[in-house]
Amino acid sequence: MIIRENDASGDSSPCGGATQDCTASSCYYREQLDLPVGWPTLGDAAFQGPAGELVRAIVPFTEADPAGVLIQLLVMAGVLVGRKPYLGLSGEQHRANLMCVLLGATGSGRKGTSGAAARRLLCDKGTIMEINGLASGEALVDALSGHPDAKGLIIEEEYARWLKAAGRTASTLSETSRVLYDGKPLTRRTTEHGEQRVEDYHVSMIGHCTPTEFVACLSDLDQSNGAANRLLIIPVASRQLIFFNDDEGLVTVPPPVLSGQRTLAQIATKASQRERVKWSDSAFQRVRELYFSRIMFHPSPLLARQWTNFCRLTLIYALLDETDRIEVEHVEAAATIVRYSRIGVERIFEHAPRPRLVEDILRHVRSRGNRGISLTDLAREFSNHLEIGKRNEILTKLLDDGLIVRKTMTTTGRPAGWLVATEFSTPSTAAETAK
Repeated sequence: MIIRENDASGDSSPCGGATQDCTASSCYYREQLDLPVGWPTLGDAAFQGPAGELVRAIVPFTEADPAGVLIQLLVMAGVLVGRKPYLGLSGEQHRANLMCVLLGATGSGRKGTSGAAARRLLCDKGTIMEINGLASGEALVDALSGHPDAKGLIIEEEYARWLKAAGRTASTLSETSRVLYDGKPLTRRTTEHGEQRVEDYHVSMIGHCTPTEFVACLSDLDQSNGAANRLLIIPVASRQLIFFNDDEGLVTVPPPVLSGQRTLAQIATKASQRERVKWSDSAFQRVRELYFSRIMFHPSPLLARQWTNFCRLTLIYALLDETDRIEVEHVEAAATIVRYSRIGVERIFEHAPRPRLVEDILRHVRSRGNRGISLTDLAREFSNHLEIGKRNEILTKLLDDGLIVRKTMTTTGRPAGWLVATEFSTPSTAAETAK
C-alpha cells in the first residue's frame, strides 16, 4: 500500500506545517513493507528520552529500521559519555561502552542507512575516534597508542571479516575485544618498541552483518567465546519504502536538535563529567524484580551477557535524560532493547543451518558407515583446529539431536569409544547407547 501524507489512514505527517504543500504537489510517498514472519518489533518504551525523540522524528524520512538507528545512536552517545560515569550494582561498576552487531539482509536490512542516520542525529564534531579495518588485536593497540583518554568507536560494516580474522590460528583479536569490552588495560610486546600499554580508553563497537554470514562465520569460534557473548545482537529490516521531493523545501527533514537548540552530542559530552549515577528507589526495586525473575538470563551462550548490556543501556538512557538518578523509565527502555535482542537471536538461530564444523564432524562419522569412527581417530582428524572442549560440545549436540550414537568397543587395552551415524546403527548399538 502506498500512503500519501494527506491520507487519513497514514501516520502523522512528516512535513510538519507543510502538509498542504506536500499534498498539492504529490511530493511524498510511503509504502509499508511486510516484515519476515515472526520478525520482532522494538517496543515504544525503548524510544525514551532525547535519543528516542530524535529517532521518532526522522522515521518518516528514512528506510532504515528505527531499531537500528536507535541502537547505533545510543552506542555512539555512550562513546561520548566516556568511562567516568558509571552505575553500581552488587559490587560491580557498569560503564557506557557496548559492542553491538546489526543483523539484516543485504540491501533490505538498510544497515548502512541506519548508521548514517545515527551519525546525523548525534551531531558529533569529531570527538569520536573512528577505527575500522582491524585484522588483529595488535592493530587495535597500535590504533589507540598515543591517544590518552581516547573515545573510540570501532565500525565494522563487514563484520563477517572481523569474525574470520578472529577465528584464525594465534589471532589475538577475539581476546583483545574481550579486554576492550571489560575496559581493562590493553598491552602488546614488540622487539622494536617494547611493551605498549593502553589505559583509560573508552571504546565501543558497531558491526554490520547478514544473519547467514554471522551464523556461518561464528561456527569457527566457540559461541560461548567471551567475545561473542558480549555482543548486543540487533535484528534489522526495512519497514517502508519512501520517496519524496525535497526541492525548494517541499519536504523538510527535521534538524537533529533538541529543546534549547542542543544536540545529543552536547548532552552526552556534558554527561561525561558525571561520576556515579545512583538509583531511585522505584528503579532499584524494578531492577531487583527483573533480576530475580531471571528473564535477563538465557541458556544460549550468545545471550550470556544480557544483564551486563542491560545495565550499560540503563546508564546511557539516564545520562542522556539528564536526571539526578536512574528512573524506572530508563530501566524499562533498556529491558525492552534486551528483550528485542533475545527474540531476534532466537529467531535467527532457530532455523539456522548447522555450523560448518558440526557438519564436517557429522560427515566424517557418516563416511565410516556401520563401522563408525573412534574418538581417537576423530581427534586426530581435527587435531589442528578443534579443542577437546569444543569437540565434546559438538558431539553432545549431535547425540542429543539423534544424528549419531555412541558405543563402546573392546580392545586389547581399555575399552574405546566409537561413534556411528544413526542411519548405520543397529538395534544392538542403540541398546548400548541407552545403557
